[in-house]
Amino acid sequence: MQKSRLVRILRTFTKKEVRDFRKWLHSPAHNQREDVVAIFEYLVAGDHLEKDELLDKTVIFPHVYPQEPFDDAKIRQGMHFLLKAMEDFLVYQDLLEDEVRSKVVLAKVYRQRQLGKSFKRTMQAARKLQEQQSLRNRHYLQNEYDLQYEEYSYLSGLRRTVPLNLQEVSNSM
Repeated sequence: MQKSRLVRILRTFTKKEVRDFRKWLHSPAHNQREDVVAIFEYLVAGDHLEKDELLDKTVIFPHVYPQEPFDDAKIRQGMHFLLKAMEDFLVYQDLLEDEVRSKVVLAKVYRQRQLGKSFKRTMQAARKLQEQQSLRNRHYLQNEYDLQYEEYSYLSGLRRTVPLNLQEVSNSM
């Protein structure tokens, strides 16, 4: 387990990320398994992440499942669910850091659900945030492309004879 993705990722977490991830794990919307929380709490307790002998599955198992005989499949399943929750948390955190991208993703959901007014309002907010960006770097250009693509997808889905923004999509590349 010392070289597992789970441990490698967890070693990169800051104290704030550990705190936020703990809240994430305790939320029933993101995790419904107590053994996943127990594995996480064991790993972040003290210096368990630093000592390889404390990362052995046979050492962790009695802390997570007391009074049960060692079951490799059971501990691996718990570790798998913890890794999945951790990856979901990291994706969520990354999405929160970019307001424009968050709004574009929300607009995409509205477009797919055919909620035109909500789509337009969200796209306006995303466009306003995008225009306030001072840097015109790769990140800005990627968001610009995503905005134009969502606008194109919305317009093409109307099935009317409206001019499409294909040139703007192409220019934003």
